Amino acid sequence: MRQHPKVKISIHIGNTTVLGQMLHEGSIDMAICSTPNTGLDHSFEPIFSKRLSLLVPETHSLASKPTIRLQDLQHEHLLITNSQCPYRQKLENALLENGGSPFSGMEIGNMAALKYYVQANFGIAVVPVISATPTPPGTVLNTIDDLDSGLVTGLLRKMNASTFSLATESLVEIFRKELTSTVSSAS
Repeated sequence: MRQHPKVKISIHIGNTTVLGQMLHEGSIDMAICSTPNTGLDHSFEPIFSKRLSLLVPETHSLASKPTIRLQDLQHEHLLITNSQCPYRQKLENALLENGGSPFSGMEIGNMAALKYYVQANFGIAVVPVISATPTPPGTVLNTIDDLDSGLVTGLLRKMNASTFSLATESLVEIFRKELTSTVSSAS
C-alpha cells in the first residue's frame, strides 16, 4: 500500500459465488476465493490449498480420540456455514459419501465465527486450519484421517487481463507473494 498511496482499495467479504458474480458485474477487479463452480469469463489461478481439520471443545469426547474419521461425526452437533459456502459443500459431500448425515447442527453465517461458537460449546466444526490457528483457548484442533485435502484458494479475475492497471498488477503480485508465504508459515 505504501508503494501506491493513491490507489484506493475496497475489500468485500463473501463466498465464492457472490464474489464471482461481483467480478462478472464489474463491481470488483479480482477476488481471493476458493475454486469457482464455473469459469464464466473468469480465470482462476490456484495459490494454495487450505487444509481442513476438526475443531472441538477440549471437554468433547473427540478431543482426546487419537484417530478421527468422518463416521465419528455422525450424530454430532455440527456447526456449519451457509449452503453456498464451498467448505460446507465439501464437508456435506464427504459425510454423505461416508454414510453420514451433515444435517444435525446449527448454521453459522460466517466461517471466521465458527471457532468462537465451538469455544462456547455450541458444537463442533470442520474448519480450515489457517482460520483456527492459533486455536482458541479451551478448544482442540484434530485431523480427520479420511477427509481428503482442503479447498484450493486462489485469485479469480476476468479473462481479459489487459484491462488491469499497473497498480492492480502490482497488487496481484503482492497478494501472490504474501498469501503463499503466509500459508507456508502456517502449515
